[in-house]
Amino acid sequence: MHAKAFRPSPSRSLVLSIALLLLALAGEWGLRPVVGHRILFVFFFPAVGVAAMWLGWKAALLVLAGGVVHAFFWLGPLGTGGVADRVSLAAFLAGGGILLAVGAKHHQLRFRASDAERMLSSQVQDLQSLHDLGNRISLLPDLPGQLAAMLRTLCELQGAQKGVVAQFNPASASLRALATVGFSAEGRKTISDIPVGQGASGLAFVEQRVVVADDTQEDAWLAGFQAFARAEGIRCVHSRPMFNMAGQVFGVLSLHFKEPTRPTARHHQLGDLVAQMAAVLAERESMRQDALALSRKVEVALESSAVPFSLWRPLRNERGAVIDFSFDYLNKAAAEYLDRNPAEVIGRAVGEVLPGTWDEPGLLANYVAALDKGATVEFEAHAPNIQVKGWFHVIASPCEGGLAVWFSDITERRYQEQALREADRRKDEFLATLAHELRNPLAPIRQAAMIARSPGAKPEQQRWSMEVIERQVNNMAMLLDDLLDVSRITRGKLELRRTVTDLREAVDSALEAARPIADERHQHLLVDWPETPLWAMVDRMRIAQVISNLLTNASKYTQPEGTIRLAARLEGGEAVIDVADNGIGIPPDALERVFEMFTQVHDPHSGATAGLGIGLALSRGLAQMHGATLTAHSEGLGRGSTFTLRLELCEPPPKPASQQARAPAGGARRRVLVADDNRDAAESLAEFLRIEGHEVTLSYDGVSALDQYRQLAPEIVLLDIGMPGMNGNEVASAIRSSPGGEDAVLVAITGWGQERDRRAAREAGFDFHFTKPVNPEQVLKLVEDPVTARALEAHS
Repeated sequence: MHAKAFRPSPSRSLVLSIALLLLALAGEWGLRPVVGHRILFVFFFPAVGVAAMWLGWKAALLVLAGGVVHAFFWLGPLGTGGVADRVSLAAFLAGGGILLAVGAKHHQLRFRASDAERMLSSQVQDLQSLHDLGNRISLLPDLPGQLAAMLRTLCELQGAQKGVVAQFNPASASLRALATVGFSAEGRKTISDIPVGQGASGLAFVEQRVVVADDTQEDAWLAGFQAFARAEGIRCVHSRPMFNMAGQVFGVLSLHFKEPTRPTARHHQLGDLVAQMAAVLAERESMRQDALALSRKVEVALESSAVPFSLWRPLRNERGAVIDFSFDYLNKAAAEYLDRNPAEVIGRAVGEVLPGTWDEPGLLANYVAALDKGATVEFEAHAPNIQVKGWFHVIASPCEGGLAVWFSDITERRYQEQALREADRRKDEFLATLAHELRNPLAPIRQAAMIARSPGAKPEQQRWSMEVIERQVNNMAMLLDDLLDVSRITRGKLELRRTVTDLREAVDSALEAARPIADERHQHLLVDWPETPLWAMVDRMRIAQVISNLLTNASKYTQPEGTIRLAARLEGGEAVIDVADNGIGIPPDALERVFEMFTQVHDPHSGATAGLGIGLALSRGLAQMHGATLTAHSEGLGRGSTFTLRLELCEPPPKPASQQARAPAGGARRRVLVADDNRDAAESLAEFLRIEGHEVTLSYDGVSALDQYRQLAPEIVLLDIGMPGMNGNEVASAIRSSPGGEDAVLVAITGWGQERDRRAAREAGFDFHFTKPVNPEQVLKLVEDPVTARALEAHS
């Protein structure tokens, strides 16, 4: 502390050294009466030592030189003194030189120690200030406040009045102020956004070095900031770049002084340290903002996802085994699916929120496997006994010591898969039954054909054979028509031809079709019909088809000698038609299923023959197209069944003012051209028409059919569509474009019965479209009276 307190200036050292010299002289002269002319240098030795230790070697040398000069005056000329005087002077010079050297060294060490002590004290103060700064920063909530605290501390340590920390903004290529200290409001606006390369801070950023502006009013390169510096009282600026952890400059820290100040090593050391702290804080804040932005994106993605998602934390027993999981997070979709508020679920165990979850065997093990193996596990789980029921597809992935769990409800898919398997099974049964049903009529057809062509067959046997063949062919045709109708209904291609119809007419047609089947099984077919007509806007043929299917179905599933009852009644503006039987009945769980395609009710003890399972599906489809309903009722197996059709009624048609009888043209001989590449089909139809007295010409391809028409000009042309050379549509178009072709009656007889096939036939010029196998009687009626047939076709 003494060395620090006593540090005289050079002029003061000179004065003090002269004072020491005078004191030494006074002491020596004070001893003269005692020692005489001898000089002992008693006071000069201490004076040299004191001067060397406290004033330095120059002051000590002055005292030493003063002692030598004094010796000349004391002793007289050197050559006149004795040996003792000369020895004494030499000893003084030697001893004084030693004292000078030792004292000067001591003087130097004292001041070095003082400087070291002062530097150490300054460093301790700096470290204490930085320590206090660290404590304050940890309590500040945001980056600007932390940077401002750092700036204030650095300004206090370096004696600066103002400071700024600026970060590079790539969008504007400028340095944007993050924190400032000491500036006025107007000054903060000026330094808030400084273009890169301008001013001390801009230059420090570009050149990536410390830039010192010694005098803001004299440095020419600061001309643009001189007015600002004068207004803010800034005379000197120290700017240093800030580097991030990747070694890239991202900002600048600047201190502003009111007096010119050259940076010392301490300035650089403190500036670099604070700049590094600012860089760490800024980069940490940037990383935090990036993490928050990513977290927000993930949260938005999870919350907007339609897939339920949750985070689970394992719950372990005292042995460390996982016994349950707790909810750490669940997204909106998961909360909605569980019908719970997330706050009610988070933190609670899965088994507590969803009791019975872990009753499903192996379910907990699947989640534990994902946790233990550290790998994603994907599986399907069944939850039959908990609040959330059904089948679920689950994906469980390890996540921060827990599990990230995605799940989706696949109950509907599982039901659909089950339905597909059931449909596939029914399809196989249907194909087997279809083969059986198609083979059944073929056997009697083949046998009847053999009888008919047998040389020994009697006429009545031949007639019986033809009836068998006709009946079986009609059965096959009805079977194929039902299949096609179901397909058309499914695809929405079936068109109804509605007219105001007395429902009794449709029922009579249905009874006519179904009665032979009931008679064959010796069943009692009873009809209970009201006397009042029931009028409805329906397609008479399709409603007859519905009722016929119901009667046929009742006969099929009723034992021989059983009873089938058809009854109708008027009920609230609707016609209610019941078809009831006392047959095998229907199980309660199959009352709706019987209306599905290929569905059959089996009772091996009933003796009933199973069908294809398409009749009821077709009937309901046709009923729904009419806006009607078709339902089934049964008390159970062995207790019969009732099918109920409900149709909305309409007003009866107005009575015509007069009726004109149209005389049929039956019996007229017609010229007919039959064209079909199937020779048996063409020749059998031609022979049938010849037997009825018509003139028939045959062709087996489209080209010859067109030639025959041009040569013979037949009145009626029966054309197959799928013929070689030219198909039927092409032949029809060619006939229509031929002279007189517009008067010919063109009839398509084809196996193609889709609506698009009928539309193509109409566009080609056909008047009628029949689907194979065609009813010969229907063709005969058309041939004999095409005008009436065309009128009926137009009104149907």
